[in-house]
Amino acid sequence: MSILVKDLVYIYHQGTPLETIALDGIELEIQTSRWLSIVGHTGSGKSTFAQHLNALIFPQKGEVEVEGMKVDPESKDLRKIRQKVGLVFQYPEQQLFAETVYEEVAFAPRNWGIKEDEIHERVEEALRAVGLNPSYYKRNPFHLSGGEKRRVAIASVISARPSYLVLDEPTAGLDASGRKDLLGLLADLRERGMGIILITHDLELALSCSEQIIIIEKGHKLCCGTPDEILVRLLRDHVHGLLLPETALLASKLVSEGWDVPLTSDELLLARFITEKVKS
Repeated sequence: MSILVKDLVYIYHQGTPLETIALDGIELEIQTSRWLSIVGHTGSGKSTFAQHLNALIFPQKGEVEVEGMKVDPESKDLRKIRQKVGLVFQYPEQQLFAETVYEEVAFAPRNWGIKEDEIHERVEEALRAVGLNPSYYKRNPFHLSGGEKRRVAIASVISARPSYLVLDEPTAGLDASGRKDLLGLLADLRERGMGIILITHDLELALSCSEQIIIIEKGHKLCCGTPDEILVRLLRDHVHGLLLPETALLASKLVSEGWDVPLTSDELLLARFITEKVKS
Protein backbone atom coordinates (compact mmCIF):
# COMPACT_ATOMS: atom_id res chain seq x y z
CA MET A 1 0.00 0.00 0.00
CA SER A 2 1.16 3.53 -0.62
CA ILE A 3 0.37 7.22 -0.99
CA LEU A 4 0.23 8.33 -4.63
CA VAL A 5 0.66 11.96 -5.68
CA LYS A 6 -0.09 12.84 -9.31
CA ASP A 7 0.53 16.26 -10.91
CA LEU A 8 -0.23 18.08 -7.64
CA VAL A 9 -0.77 21.83 -7.99
CA TYR A 10 -1.60 24.32 -5.24
CA ILE A 11 -1.72 28.12 -5.57
CA TYR A 12 -2.14 30.55 -2.67
CA HIS A 13 -4.31 33.69 -3.19
CA GLN A 14 -5.30 32.45 -6.61
CA GLY A 15 -6.57 35.21 -8.92
CA THR A 16 -5.19 38.06 -6.78
CA PRO A 17 -2.03 40.21 -7.00
CA LEU A 18 -0.60 38.04 -4.20
CA GLU A 19 -0.96 34.82 -6.21
CA THR A 20 1.85 32.40 -5.33
CA ILE A 21 2.44 28.95 -6.77
CA ALA A 22 3.34 26.69 -3.84
CA LEU A 23 3.29 23.35 -5.68
CA ASP A 24 3.52 22.83 -9.40
CA GLY A 25 3.16 19.32 -10.84
CA ILE A 26 4.51 17.24 -7.94
CA GLU A 27 4.45 13.48 -8.56
CA LEU A 28 5.70 10.68 -6.30
CA GLU A 29 4.83 7.47 -4.48
CA ILE A 30 5.30 7.04 -0.72
CA GLN A 31 5.42 3.50 0.61
CA THR A 32 4.80 2.21 4.11
CA SER A 33 7.75 1.02 6.20
CA ARG A 34 10.04 3.48 4.39
CA TRP A 35 11.73 6.71 5.47
CA LEU A 36 11.22 9.49 2.95
CA SER A 37 12.62 12.98 3.48
CA ILE A 38 11.26 15.96 1.58
CA VAL A 39 13.90 18.66 1.54
CA GLY A 40 13.73 22.30 0.49
CA HIS A 41 14.54 25.77 1.72
CA THR A 42 11.95 28.07 3.31
CA GLY A 43 9.14 28.77 0.86
CA SER A 44 9.87 25.81 -1.39
CA GLY A 45 6.40 24.31 -0.82
CA LYS A 46 7.32 21.33 1.36
CA SER A 47 5.00 22.21 4.27
CA THR A 48 2.11 22.82 1.87
CA PHE A 49 2.81 19.39 0.42
CA ALA A 50 2.75 17.80 3.90
CA GLN A 51 -0.71 19.23 4.64
CA HIS A 52 -2.12 17.57 1.51
CA LEU A 53 -1.14 14.14 2.79
CA ASN A 54 -3.33 14.54 5.87
CA ALA A 55 -6.18 16.26 3.97
CA LEU A 56 -5.74 19.54 5.83
CA ILE A 57 -5.76 21.17 2.41
CA PHE A 58 -6.95 19.75 -0.91
CA PRO A 59 -5.42 19.63 -4.40
CA GLN A 60 -6.49 22.44 -6.71
CA LYS A 61 -5.26 20.30 -9.57
CA GLY A 62 -3.98 16.74 -9.71
CA GLU A 63 -4.61 13.98 -7.20
CA VAL A 64 -3.46 12.66 -3.83
CA GLU A 65 -4.52 9.12 -2.95
CA VAL A 66 -3.91 7.44 0.39
CA GLU A 67 -4.12 3.68 -0.08
CA GLY A 68 -6.71 4.13 -2.82
CA MET A 69 -8.70 6.86 -1.03
CA LYS A 70 -8.77 10.28 -2.72
CA VAL A 71 -7.94 13.43 -0.79
CA ASP A 72 -10.97 15.43 -1.86
CA PRO A 73 -13.35 17.70 0.08
CA GLU A 74 -16.30 15.61 -1.14
CA SER A 75 -14.71 12.28 -0.19
CA LYS A 76 -16.46 10.08 2.35
CA ASP A 77 -13.04 8.71 3.35
CA LEU A 78 -11.54 11.84 4.94
CA ARG A 79 -11.71 10.42 8.47
CA LYS A 80 -10.02 7.22 7.32
CA ILE A 81 -7.32 9.23 5.50
CA ARG A 82 -6.60 11.33 8.58
CA GLN A 83 -6.42 8.19 10.68
CA LYS A 84 -4.00 6.60 8.20
CA VAL A 85 -1.75 9.66 7.97
CA GLY A 86 -0.69 11.30 11.22
CA LEU A 87 0.74 14.82 11.04
CA VAL A 88 3.06 16.35 13.66
CA PHE A 89 3.42 20.12 13.32
CA GLN A 90 6.74 21.96 13.50
CA TYR A 91 5.87 23.50 16.86
CA PRO A 92 4.19 21.08 19.31
CA GLU A 93 2.30 23.94 20.97
CA GLN A 94 0.24 24.18 17.78
CA GLN A 95 -1.40 20.82 18.44
CA LEU A 96 -1.33 20.40 22.23
CA PHE A 97 -4.49 21.47 24.05
CA ALA A 98 -5.36 19.09 26.91
CA GLU A 99 -4.67 19.70 30.59
CA THR A 100 -2.80 16.42 31.10
CA VAL A 101 -0.47 14.30 29.01
CA TYR A 102 -2.81 11.32 29.40
CA GLU A 103 -5.82 13.18 28.00
CA GLU A 104 -3.70 14.59 25.18
CA VAL A 105 -2.61 11.15 24.02
CA ALA A 106 -6.06 9.61 24.61
CA PHE A 107 -7.81 12.16 22.41
CA ALA A 108 -7.03 10.64 18.99
CA PRO A 109 -8.15 7.05 19.70
CA ARG A 110 -11.21 8.37 21.53
CA ASN A 111 -12.01 10.61 18.55
CA TRP A 112 -11.71 7.64 16.18
CA GLY A 113 -14.23 5.68 18.24
CA ILE A 114 -11.89 3.30 20.05
CA LYS A 115 -13.56 1.67 23.05
CA GLU A 116 -12.64 3.12 26.43
CA ASP A 117 -11.23 -0.15 27.74
CA GLU A 118 -8.66 -0.10 24.90
CA ILE A 119 -7.73 3.58 25.19
CA HIS A 120 -5.55 3.12 28.27
CA GLU A 121 -3.58 0.45 26.41
CA ARG A 122 -3.15 2.82 23.45
CA VAL A 123 -1.95 5.68 25.69
CA GLU A 124 0.47 3.46 27.57
CA GLU A 125 1.85 2.00 24.34
CA ALA A 126 2.29 5.41 22.64
CA LEU A 127 4.00 7.04 25.62
CA ARG A 128 6.28 4.04 26.05
CA ALA A 129 7.20 4.28 22.37
CA VAL A 130 8.34 7.90 22.79
CA GLY A 131 10.21 7.15 26.02
CA LEU A 132 7.81 8.67 28.55
CA ASN A 133 6.79 6.65 31.62
CA PRO A 134 3.49 6.73 33.61
CA SER A 135 4.81 9.53 35.82
CA TYR A 136 3.93 11.88 32.95
CA TYR A 137 0.24 10.93 32.83
CA LYS A 138 -1.02 13.73 35.06
CA ARG A 139 1.51 16.37 34.05
CA ASN A 140 0.48 19.43 32.07
CA PRO A 141 2.01 19.15 28.58
CA PHE A 142 2.56 22.91 28.42
CA HIS A 143 4.87 22.71 31.45
CA LEU A 144 7.23 20.22 29.82
CA SER A 145 10.53 20.90 28.09
CA GLY A 146 10.66 21.42 24.33
CA GLY A 147 11.86 17.87 23.71
CA GLU A 148 9.20 16.40 26.02
CA LYS A 149 6.45 18.42 24.31
CA ARG A 150 7.56 17.05 20.97
CA ARG A 151 7.46 13.51 22.34
CA VAL A 152 3.93 14.05 23.64
CA ALA A 153 2.87 15.52 20.28
CA ILE A 154 4.19 12.43 18.50
CA ALA A 155 2.56 10.12 21.05
CA SER A 156 -0.76 11.92 20.56
CA VAL A 157 -0.56 11.04 16.86
CA ILE A 158 0.77 7.48 17.00
CA SER A 159 -1.84 6.49 19.61
CA ALA A 160 -4.21 6.33 16.63
CA ARG A 161 -1.79 3.80 15.06
CA PRO A 162 -1.41 5.55 11.68
CA SER A 163 0.28 3.85 8.75
CA TYR A 164 2.28 7.00 7.95
CA LEU A 165 3.76 9.66 10.21
CA VAL A 166 4.43 13.08 8.65
CA LEU A 167 6.71 15.39 10.65
CA ASP A 168 7.27 19.03 9.71
CA GLU A 169 10.75 20.19 10.83
CA PRO A 170 10.63 17.94 13.93
CA THR A 171 14.17 18.76 15.13
CA ALA A 172 13.59 22.54 15.23
CA GLY A 173 14.66 23.90 18.61
CA LEU A 174 16.11 20.61 19.87
CA ASP A 175 19.64 20.31 21.21
CA ALA A 176 22.01 17.59 19.98
CA SER A 177 20.82 15.09 22.60
CA GLY A 178 17.13 15.74 21.89
CA ARG A 179 17.73 15.45 18.17
CA LYS A 180 19.52 12.12 18.57
CA ASP A 181 16.73 10.75 20.76
CA LEU A 182 14.04 11.85 18.30
CA LEU A 183 15.78 10.28 15.31
CA GLY A 184 16.21 7.05 17.27
CA LEU A 185 12.48 7.07 18.04
CA LEU A 186 11.55 7.61 14.40
CA ALA A 187 13.90 4.84 13.28
CA ASP A 188 12.22 2.50 15.77
CA LEU A 189 8.75 3.42 14.46
CA ARG A 190 9.90 2.73 10.91
CA GLU A 191 11.22 -0.68 12.00
CA ARG A 192 7.74 -1.42 13.35
CA GLY A 193 6.29 -0.80 9.88
CA MET A 194 5.28 2.87 10.00
CA GLY A 195 6.12 5.05 7.01
CA ILE A 196 8.13 8.12 8.07
CA ILE A 197 7.80 11.29 5.98
CA LEU A 198 10.23 13.92 7.21
CA ILE A 199 9.80 17.52 6.03
CA THR A 200 13.01 19.47 6.54
CA HIS A 201 15.40 22.11 5.22
CA ASP A 202 18.28 20.24 6.89
CA LEU A 203 20.01 18.32 4.12
CA GLU A 204 22.56 16.78 6.46
CA LEU A 205 19.76 15.35 8.59
CA ALA A 206 17.98 13.91 5.54
CA LEU A 207 21.17 12.34 4.19
CA SER A 208 21.90 10.66 7.50
CA CYS A 209 18.58 8.89 8.08
CA SER A 210 16.53 8.56 4.88
CA GLU A 211 16.03 5.73 2.44
CA GLN A 212 14.72 8.13 -0.19
CA ILE A 213 15.01 11.91 -0.56
CA ILE A 214 13.02 14.34 -2.67
CA ILE A 215 14.33 17.86 -3.27
CA ILE A 216 11.66 20.54 -3.84
CA GLU A 217 12.53 23.98 -5.22
CA LYS A 218 9.96 26.67 -5.94
CA GLY A 219 7.17 24.11 -5.87
CA HIS A 220 8.82 21.71 -8.32
CA LYS A 221 10.25 18.27 -7.62
CA LEU A 222 13.84 18.90 -8.59
CA CYS A 223 15.21 15.41 -8.03
CA CYS A 224 14.50 12.17 -6.21
CA GLY A 225 16.74 9.28 -5.19
CA THR A 226 18.72 7.53 -2.50
CA PRO A 227 20.89 9.66 -0.19
CA ASP A 228 24.00 8.74 -2.22
CA GLU A 229 22.32 9.68 -5.49
CA ILE A 230 21.04 12.98 -4.09
CA LEU A 231 24.45 13.87 -2.67
CA VAL A 232 26.17 13.30 -6.03
CA ARG A 233 23.51 15.41 -7.76
CA LEU A 234 23.81 18.30 -5.30
CA LEU A 235 27.60 18.29 -5.37
CA ARG A 236 27.28 18.79 -9.12
CA ASP A 237 24.31 21.21 -9.16
CA HIS A 238 23.86 23.53 -6.18
CA VAL A 239 20.31 24.19 -4.97
CA HIS A 240 19.60 27.61 -3.48
CA GLY A 241 19.10 27.54 0.28
CA LEU A 242 20.42 24.02 0.88
CA LEU A 243 23.71 23.68 2.74
CA LEU A 244 25.81 20.67 1.87
CA PRO A 245 27.41 18.95 4.90
CA GLU A 246 31.05 19.93 5.45
CA THR A 247 32.01 16.25 5.40
CA ALA A 248 30.54 15.90 1.91
CA LEU A 249 32.36 19.01 0.70
CA LEU A 250 35.63 17.64 2.09
CA ALA A 251 35.04 14.28 0.40
CA SER A 252 34.35 16.04 -2.90
CA LYS A 253 37.52 18.09 -2.57
CA LEU A 254 39.61 14.98 -1.87
CA VAL A 255 38.14 13.20 -4.89
CA SER A 256 39.00 16.19 -7.09
CA GLU A 257 42.57 15.99 -5.77
CA GLY A 258 42.82 12.35 -6.80
CA TRP A 259 42.01 10.62 -3.51
CA ASP A 260 40.13 7.34 -3.79
CA VAL A 261 37.46 8.05 -1.14
CA PRO A 262 33.65 7.82 -1.31
CA LEU A 263 31.44 10.85 -1.82
CA THR A 264 29.72 10.72 1.54
CA SER A 265 28.33 12.86 4.34
CA ASP A 266 29.20 10.16 6.87
CA GLU A 267 32.06 11.60 8.93
CA LEU A 268 33.14 8.27 10.42
CA LEU A 269 33.14 6.52 7.05
CA LEU A 270 35.24 9.24 5.45
CA ALA A 271 37.65 9.31 8.40
CA ARG A 272 38.15 5.55 8.11
CA PHE A 273 38.97 5.78 4.40
CA ILE A 274 41.39 8.67 4.96
CA THR A 275 43.14 6.78 7.78
CA GLU A 276 43.51 3.70 5.61
CA LYS A 277 44.90 5.74 2.73
CA VAL A 278 47.40 7.52 4.97
CA LYS A 279 48.57 4.23 6.48
CA SER A 280 49.04 2.66 3.04
